[in-house]
Amino acid sequence: MSNYNAIDLFCGCGGLSYGFESAGFNILLGIDNDQMALNVFEHSHNGAKSICGDITQLRYSDIKNIIGNKKIDIIDLGTGSGCIACMIAKLTSATVIGSDISTDALQIAFKNMEKLNLFNRALFRKSDIFSMIIILFSSNFRFIAFVAIRSS
Repeated sequence: MSNYNAIDLFCGCGGLSYGFESAGFNILLGIDNDQMALNVFEHSHNGAKSICGDITQLRYSDIKNIIGNKKIDIIDLGTGSGCIACMIAKLTSATVIGSDISTDALQIAFKNMEKLNLFNRALFRKSDIFSMIIILFSSNFRFIAFVAIRSS
């Protein structure tokens, strides 16, 4: 897994990042609105940068300016209709894999992918979240929590 870089959204002090770092990921960036937590994050993840602020005010370009032109690959767990996965694929250069256990939800996700002509950019698979090898933890229940980027 050492060919993956990671961005941790809502990182706090970096506990989730620590787990991914232990699994071989290179942590590039943490984003949170608590500067004291980010100070710990940067200290704990040598070489990682941080952004302090309201994530709803960040633009994709703000993150890209820090991480450069690395290819982003995202897994959206519990994708449902695939609307988040499709929008990420449409608005970025990311390839997004949406996973859900519901066949009915995935049928809607496939239709959304087809309508937006996102073949090979938004991919959907039927899977139980806990049976997948996790490259990125994402949840459309409330937040996108973790982003992994393949270095090449």
